[in-house]
Amino acid sequence: MLLEQNDEWAVQRARYMTLETISQMSDDPLISLPAVAR
Repeated sequence: MLLEQNDEWAVQRARYMTLETISQMSDDPLISLPAVAR
């Protein structure tokens, strides 16, 4: 159970970090964020 939760957390964190990185790289985050959501 603990491993599963830890896994979930890692996935969420990785996803968040990815969005953060793209926002920083892009002049307009609103343009690149939907691309990630697809």
